[in-house]
Amino acid sequence: MKGSILSIVLSLAVVSCGGGSSSSSGQVSGVAATGAAIQGTVQLTDAGNTRRSAATPGGSFSFDTTGLTPPFLLKADWSGGELYSFAAGPGTANITPLTHAIVLSAAGGASLPALFAAPDPAALAALAGRMPDAKAKLVAGLDPLLSQYAPGLDPVTGVFRPDGTGLDQFLDAVSVSFDAGSVTLDARSTGAMLFSAPSADLGQGLSSENWSSADGQAAQDPCVAVDPSGQGLALWSGSDGTRYHIESRWLCGGRPPATISNDLGDAAFPRVAFDGAGEATAVWVQYGGGRNTVWSNQYRRATGWGVPVQVSSPAAPGDAYYPDLGVDAAGNAVAVWYEGAAVATNHFDVYSSQYSAATGAWSAPAMRSNGANSAYRPKVAASRGGAALLVWTQDLHDGSVSNDAEQIAGAAWTASGGWSAPLALNSVSGTVQPIYAQVAVAMDDSGDGMALWVQAGPSGPFYIWAAAYAGGAWQAASAISDNVADNCYAPDLAFVREGVAVGAWKQQDTRTAFAAANTFTGGAWGTSAMISDGAGEAYDPHIAVDASGNAEVIWFQIGTADVTIRANRCLAGGAWGAPQLVGLTGLTPAEAAGGLETPVSAIAANQAGRSFMVWGIDPQ
Repeated sequence: MKGSILSIVLSLAVVSCGGGSSSSSGQVSGVAATGAAIQGTVQLTDAGNTRRSAATPGGSFSFDTTGLTPPFLLKADWSGGELYSFAAGPGTANITPLTHAIVLSAAGGASLPALFAAPDPAALAALAGRMPDAKAKLVAGLDPLLSQYAPGLDPVTGVFRPDGTGLDQFLDAVSVSFDAGSVTLDARSTGAMLFSAPSADLGQGLSSENWSSADGQAAQDPCVAVDPSGQGLALWSGSDGTRYHIESRWLCGGRPPATISNDLGDAAFPRVAFDGAGEATAVWVQYGGGRNTVWSNQYRRATGWGVPVQVSSPAAPGDAYYPDLGVDAAGNAVAVWYEGAAVATNHFDVYSSQYSAATGAWSAPAMRSNGANSAYRPKVAASRGGAALLVWTQDLHDGSVSNDAEQIAGAAWTASGGWSAPLALNSVSGTVQPIYAQVAVAMDDSGDGMALWVQAGPSGPFYIWAAAYAGGAWQAASAISDNVADNCYAPDLAFVREGVAVGAWKQQDTRTAFAAANTFTGGAWGTSAMISDGAGEAYDPHIAVDASGNAEVIWFQIGTADVTIRANRCLAGGAWGAPQLVGLTGLTPAEAAGGLETPVSAIAANQAGRSFMVWGIDPQ
């Protein structure tokens, strides 16, 4: 259960803060507030365990520090709880939920009440050394919000003027809670989660703060990626009233939005990924010349987005569908898609093209499926070192055969050996246990990987199956969903680090549909668990895992009264938390269940642990 929720009323003007010394002369002053001024008591303790107390008329307080030994730990006590702040020496040290979050993070998990009760000089000195980093991480994590109201915010040394404008206007609508090792900011008006991070490291933030419900209602098929510095980039298909373009917008950092497709025709289904230098590659499908083709654009830090280029063949006889993308640390990319052929009605083949960072060009498209039988819905993943895995659904006969049996095909690419021949990944034939055309694939930095797909299990319903790719070979497949009373669908997958992965999917029981997850570690999958709350039907889960091992899953949920975006987080080494409201889709349950417009969501994390969530609509 969450702890007390605190709304913040602030207005900011930055002032200087003095340094510490063996003894102090001057004042430590500020304002204690939680949304209204704290009417209570503020206490200050120094490194020598000398304590002073002050009342807070109107929230203001001041201490004469003459004879005290800095640094100072401050605590506000009132009927609603207690909050902490810190001062390296004389100066301003406000006490708010934001300062509490910063001090809690800088303390590295140490008990603040215990430290205040028995201040250890070495511990306070260490806390002083970590305060700037903790403060910088919180400010960076909240940048999309705070920069709109008070650029250059210093949450500790800011002077309050609660006049209903600027920062005060914004923060009055925000609530902050501290629970189970996390700090969470929610929008008070909707309860939607804006930002959440482990209290021990505020840099590992999960954010939806610069993506609104209005954005979600205007964006079709959005996707998101996070560059190495922690800047989030969203792409989606949006209309200018004439046609649909691929739009891009940075979710923080102040860089301008851009249209990255051309005016050839309607563009849709974008995918984007970053290399190790913070430069991006995007692909999408665009209509022109009588059919859909695959296009790409490159983002360069020095020059921004370039000129779109066609990736699929101009001579292809059929439409291209649903591209996917993998990018390695050096900027080499592989794009995959499936397209119609002239061989037979409803026949599709899987194609790939590779982008060389050295030459700046895409290779000629090449067929990866067998060409004889229909193949579709490919997914690709690339390791940072340049290997790639490609997985797709392969009919066992030509696509003109209705409801044909299928198998899951996989191929691997290395710089030395190129693409391997396709291999069936399902241990049980699709003629025995039917396969449903949904796959996921991911790779770790060593070049090993994993594929997930949907296939019937021994008891009848669809299970989630997995096959690992290790040491250059695919391993035997196994079912990883437990307690299957009804069908499982929509798998997604991400690697934490070498040999550790997390999968998520939609799972049905006899009453509803919920989000489920399982972890692969030590060469085996564990026991899957329900991670949604069961209050509505969960659909289309997507997962991101950061380098610290924090996992986040986002999905849309159809309730009795609304359709919402929700998420759950599992901090490294811990258990899944309570599901949180992220945003509203603007659809009614009847609209979403009718299938004319389906909500979609996306999530991404970078190696440093920063994550972003976006959502939108998939028009059917």
